[in-house]
Amino acid sequence: MSSQRIALFAAAAIALLAVAQNAWYWGQLPDRVATHFNLEGTPNDWMTKTNATIVMCGFQVGMPFLLMAVTLLAARLPAAMVNIPNREYWLHPDRHASSMRYVQTFMNWIAVAFALFAMAISHLVFMANRDGNGLDTCWFGALMIVFLVSIFILVATLVSHFRLPQGLTPSR
Repeated sequence: MSSQRIALFAAAAIALLAVAQNAWYWGQLPDRVATHFNLEGTPNDWMTKTNATIVMCGFQVGMPFLLMAVTLLAARLPAAMVNIPNREYWLHPDRHASSMRYVQTFMNWIAVAFALFAMAISHLVFMANRDGNGLDTCWFGALMIVFLVSIFILVATLVSHFRLPQGLTPSR
């Protein structure tokens, strides 16, 4: 199975888990749900339980698939509008299709990383509301670091992939 299909499968599975997560916590939430927290983890913005659950579930499911959809459209853009390292070489007609497949796979993995991050953050928000103790900022910080490191690794992989083959020099 290709990496792109694995990422699509993972995103779909995470989306189903996100829906289940929101359904699970629905009955445990108060009528007024804290949806935003300051740096100390103290709530400073609220929504109704229904609106908060719809927004969080929509964000968890919708944003990853929006990232994937935008990438599908990017494959149809003119080469001048695609920003990858060594664009002229990698988007030459002989390599354009395979390069864009790589970009799609890359964005699918970004979407998976985001979906996992959103699910974990939603869990923290649900727990803060269920227990009434505020947001656990230590866990929030740890999750943010893991997410940013994973994005850094993915971007480094992309940049490495789009290096010029040995012996070629940029045509600038």
